[in-house]
Amino acid sequence: MMDSARLLSAIGATVLAAAIAAGCAGGPGGPAALSVTISSPSSTVYTASSLSIQVAVTGSPDTVELRHNDDLLVVLLPPYQYVWATEGEPEGAHQLTAVARRGSAQVVSEPRTVVVDRTRPTVLARTPAPNDDNVWVGDPIVITFSEPMRVTSLNPGTVSLEVVGGSPVTVSFTPSTDGTSLTLVPDGPMAVPTQLRLTLDDAISDLAGNALVTPAPWTWTLPRWQWMGGAPLLVQGDLGVPQARAALGSDGHPSVAWLEERGGTVPPSDVQAARWDGLGWEVLGERLNGDDRVGPMYGHQDVAVASDGAVIVAWNSPVFGVPDRLWVHRWDGVSWQAIGGGPVNDPDTVSAVGLVSLTLDALDRPVVAWGARPGGVAADGDIRITRWTGSTWVAVGTPRRRNPAHVSFNPVLALDTEGHPIVAWTERQGDTSTNDVFVDRWTGSAWVALGGSLRPGSWTAANVSGLALAASGEPIAAMQVTSGDDRRVAVRRWSETGGTWTSLGTTLRLTPDSNTWVPRVTVDAAGRPLVLWSEWGPGAAGRYLVWRFETSIWRDLAFPDAAAPVYGSGDLAVGDAGELFVAAPWREVAGDRYHLRVFRYNGVP
Repeated sequence: MMDSARLLSAIGATVLAAAIAAGCAGGPGGPAALSVTISSPSSTVYTASSLSIQVAVTGSPDTVELRHNDDLLVVLLPPYQYVWATEGEPEGAHQLTAVARRGSAQVVSEPRTVVVDRTRPTVLARTPAPNDDNVWVGDPIVITFSEPMRVTSLNPGTVSLEVVGGSPVTVSFTPSTDGTSLTLVPDGPMAVPTQLRLTLDDAISDLAGNALVTPAPWTWTLPRWQWMGGAPLLVQGDLGVPQARAALGSDGHPSVAWLEERGGTVPPSDVQAARWDGLGWEVLGERLNGDDRVGPMYGHQDVAVASDGAVIVAWNSPVFGVPDRLWVHRWDGVSWQAIGGGPVNDPDTVSAVGLVSLTLDALDRPVVAWGARPGGVAADGDIRITRWTGSTWVAVGTPRRRNPAHVSFNPVLALDTEGHPIVAWTERQGDTSTNDVFVDRWTGSAWVALGGSLRPGSWTAANVSGLALAASGEPIAAMQVTSGDDRRVAVRRWSETGGTWTSLGTTLRLTPDSNTWVPRVTVDAAGRPLVLWSEWGPGAAGRYLVWRFETSIWRDLAFPDAAAPVYGSGDLAVGDAGELFVAAPWREVAGDRYHLRVFRYNGVP
């Protein structure tokens, strides 16, 4: 057993140790644990002048120091506050810490970063650019600053958008995550054409409170028709573009295919294609050439876009002295691949001539309508409709020609809601100049004629170049009608209930004594037909017209008035939301050179 003296000594030591521990822990009768924190600012702070600093301390320190980049800035006394005049400090990041000491004990606070900034921010970039006259209504309005800005200073009182000569435009404000840019989005649709002006106020400030060096207010223009990309589409600069076709993908972006003619009496032509990626045009590979021969002479082409975004182009390649071939190629992301591995037709028995019309079925399989010349005999021209099954090309029924003694050419194609082809074509009566237009529909097992000739009234000739389907599925055909020197555009619609073709309004022509050429037709999201054609007068350069049928009359959508090539043709396409696109050969330089421009109506017309 432990003797009493040793027991008392052990008890005393234990009590003393407990007392010391209690004192260090701030227990009853002892000082509190030593701690120190910079409570204000509580995080990184920006300043241009003086900064108030508050330090919180517990544990009755002997001294409290505020240190700047590890150097003593000041010794603090209760209530441990300090106003730091940063005017003499260099601009940039500075680190503050607080140090508390009691006896030999010392604690250090977490650091606080103070960014000294006395430089006024500026605007580095503006989108749209000042005085830009080709701005898309959907383009974001973005202001980029030289440094992060105080978000609360960006508000309708400091950033104002207005219509020049009109009223303010209410916008939504979206600062970037790092605060260096601001995106503005108008809260409602914008009327076009219009000019907008953006003004910034010097109440806008950076994180240190420095006022923005405000630029002068700047303006930009939303034209009625916006030129996509702002540059002509042409692969070889010395060539000209006489014709173009367009199609939309499921993303609403257009793809285009066009011819580039080299000039001369019989110009070889290159087929080229490009697609819009949302920011600009991507030219898809080199020229389309099915078998490395000289390019097509006065060839024709069409384009479609599969649901996965793949671009598909069909074209014929008539070359003097050899059979004419019909090709359908698919862009695989790297190169063009011939669907079926070769031409659609057997060129040794049937040549492919005239217009080519391409569409895709619900499984993205191509269906083409093309003019055929069996044995190369011009008098035997008929219309073939050919479908890709996934493994081979097969004919859809028999060739189309209403009268075996006539010559059929220039088909245009559409698919009904069941995927059955509807085809329109021009048919010449013998060797005369009398042309008719006919339309047939495939039922799944046979071709059925939709009425007789679409040639209206006393017109002696009709040439179809556009076919679309109304929301009800009824075909709408656009054609050039001719009587002597009088050439106009006629648009006719099939009536399922009446079993007849009816004209939509009157024949179309903007200027008396002018000529019309190659009308195209489509239907917008509201079911209204839209038609595009080129028109020129005696001794005058041509122009394009885009009109829309509204209940009983046609309304001009005021397409830009610029020179179009005589005998040139463009195309139009409408997105699911009503966006309207037009691809048009366009005079870019003096002479006969035309390049391709693609326009979109600025908003929904």
